[in-house]
Amino acid sequence: MIDTAEKALYITSNLVNASYEVLRTDISSQGFRTSSKFSNETIVKMEARHLELLAKHKELDNSIDNTNVAANNFF
Repeated sequence: MIDTAEKALYITSNLVNASYEVLRTDISSQGFRTSSKFSNETIVKMEARHLELLAKHKELDNSIDNTNVAANNFF
């Protein structure tokens, strides 16, 4: 059951990461910048938030690894 939960978390985590990558590509594209109604300041804030989310994603992946190791040691 732990292995199944871990695999499900990794799949979800990878889907979220793929979504972040698409978002980063969209925000960084010149087309987005010229066609959007966002100011440059707002786009900079969006990019900063994207970096925050990527860092949190890495923390989540590390937490999943640590939890898996702890569970395997416990059982």
